[in-house]
Amino acid sequence: MRAIPATPKHYLPLVSVDDLCKVMVRAATDSGLVGQSLLVAPEQNILLSELTKMIAQQFNVSAPKQHVPLTILRLISNWTWLANQLEMSAEMLSFLRTEQLDLEPLKQFRQCWDIQTGDLAGAITKTTDWMKQTTSTQII
Repeated sequence: MRAIPATPKHYLPLVSVDDLCKVMVRAATDSGLVGQSLLVAPEQNILLSELTKMIAQQFNVSAPKQHVPLTILRLISNWTWLANQLEMSAEMLSFLRTEQLDLEPLKQFRQCWDIQTGDLAGAITKTTDWMKQTTSTQII
């Protein structure tokens, strides 16, 4: 990755699989959620630039410091050949956020069921460690 998509204020609302499963198991048995939806997102966001630095450190490579505006990335995603070469799609860009998500219903749900939030940074580190062990591709 030569540059970070979007701006320094963007983040991905990442949730660990463990946290998602804890909420899903309880939500499946909660009669108050019948016919309802519940947004599962992190309470504390990790900026995309920080996430990139964390992963780069794990792979012992330099993290990119430059950002590519979303406008340019959207144009690229419309150019099918180039989007395919870069393995990107318009759907990927829709996950990038700057606004805070309404997590009050999730907070109340977690409190009601006593569901603790796990360590997202730790989960990212463990995932990166796993990727280093299982990938045969050289990270540059």
